[in-house]
Amino acid sequence: MLDALIREALERSPDLAQLQADIDRARAQLQGAQASRWPGFELRVDHSREPDVVQNRIGVNVAVPLLDNRSSVI
Repeated sequence: MLDALIREALERSPDLAQLQADIDRARAQLQGAQASRWPGFELRVDHSREPDVVQNRIGVNVAVPLLDNRSSVI
């Protein structure tokens, strides 16, 4: 009964929907901040073909957070 009332209030109230969206955005930012504390790895592959030249490129990008300004309380 109480769950149904809460769901109905969330569906009908634009203010509550906005607050829920703000909470979801804050959680996403928190997860991004926590994930950025760990090293990242990215592999890029590119193939380019022109009439007279064919190029294949491979790139590796490693992000190592040496100086973390957000090392305080997240």
